Amino acid sequence: MPIKKISLQNYTFRYIVTALLAIIAVWAALFYYVITEEVYDNIDDGLKNSKLLILREIKNDPSLLNTPEYGIHQFIIKPLPEDSDYDVKEHFINTFEYMEYDEDNEPVRLLKTVFLHDGRPYQLTVRASMVEEDELIEDLATALAVLYVMLVISIALINRVIMKRAWKPFTISFKIFSTINPAKEIYLKLLTQILLSLTI
Repeated sequence: MPIKKISLQNYTFRYIVTALLAIIAVWAALFYYVITEEVYDNIDDGLKNSKLLILREIKNDPSLLNTPEYGIHQFIIKPLPEDSDYDVKEHFINTFEYMEYDEDNEPVRLLKTVFLHDGRPYQLTVRASMVEEDELIEDLATALAVLYVMLVISIALINRVIMKRAWKPFTISFKIFSTINPAKEIYLKLLTQILLSLTI
């Protein structure tokens, strides 16, 4: 059975590329996760700020308590039954809602919470459009994919051009070694000189 030959250059390149691409993929995933979390944090900060402004404005204008639809506002306030216990923590939700200007469902992020006014509980829902943020995340994902492909191509070119030249002395040495008759001292000296020159 004939032995399948493979160059030392391709053999080492295979492991180097596998390791590099795995590392790049992990870092790209981590980078994508950090960016998306930062985007959501910015949106959440805006929603929290809107909530504080709305609650402050309600004290000056109680008529805002009657806001069952978004309308020109970006919030909804609904009265709740008084005979129940409610969670007053802030809850963030990603969902889709119909937008008239696009005549389509668009991604939005909601902040939902419960507050008391004159002893009565109300549910406040504040929304923020995520169209621009989603486009940003999509652009980022596309950029990472293109970067990943370009790195693969660059590594392949480096292996083809630079690594081929770097391994040339070793290739010549192996070719010479394969033709050497160990019984002849002259060839042994020649091999020794070549190996010494490679270690300098």
